[in-house]
Amino acid sequence: MSPFAQNFNVVVSLFGILAQVVTLLLLASLIFKKDWYVNRVAKRYSIILAFLTALFGTVFSLVYSDVIGFAPCTLCYVQRFFLYPQVAVLGVLLFRESILARKIALGLSSIGGGIALYHYYGQMFNVGALACDIGADGISVCGQIPFIEFGYMTIPMLSLTSFILVIALLLPKRK
Repeated sequence: MSPFAQNFNVVVSLFGILAQVVTLLLLASLIFKKDWYVNRVAKRYSIILAFLTALFGTVFSLVYSDVIGFAPCTLCYVQRFFLYPQVAVLGVLLFRESILARKIALGLSSIGGGIALYHYYGQMFNVGALACDIGADGISVCGQIPFIEFGYMTIPMLSLTSFILVIALLLPKRK
């Protein structure tokens, strides 16, 4: 693996961990009905943050496939199918409040997050469970792990993190 790819993995994984911490804080503030600073920021900038999350997820996935050269598996393509349109849908929300656009983004994130969770589970715990392409070696292509950072951060985990963060930002209607 090239030094660029190694450094990119670490940087993207650190962003993933930051996104997971923010997501946990947002969900905890909703559950415990606390008005923490992160919740006040999310109230003010939720659409922008959700848009940036989808945009960065899209750009990062394209860097992995087109610059670094990780060939996306079938499940990665399906996750992209649910992530990429969110850039446009959330872009609409930046300029105009639309209940339909919000519901579309939540639906795309929910389905994409479910697929990412399935992919991550199969990748980490039960490769045989993945309904995906089987490589020449008899191993599921979707079960291969091109990189793992901090003991758990893989491409499907980054995808799952993005989807859940978008849901956490959009779920409560914030002004």
